Amino acid sequence: MDAGCRTPTRGICAASVRSIQWDDLSEAIPAFATIFFIPFGFSIAEGLAAGLILYPFTKLVSGRSQEIPLITWILAAIFVLRFVLTTLRFG
Repeated sequence: MDAGCRTPTRGICAASVRSIQWDDLSEAIPAFATIFFIPFGFSIAEGLAAGLILYPFTKLVSGRSQEIPLITWILAAIFVLRFVLTTLRFG
């Protein structure tokens, strides 16, 4: 991919990061974890999984669990199960 193709993608990503509510920790922690784990986990899926696990957890801890749809809880449970089984070498 040449530099001309990558430049618009960086602009879109930078604009998305600027729109994160950094003063709300229940939003900022999962967003940071996702941004952090994508390059350091060597996988977009690992980064998204980290964010999907932390998002309902941080909302639960902050007392705002009613804001989370059921499907998000289900996805978080699936990803936790995946990480546990992968760690135990079942997957």
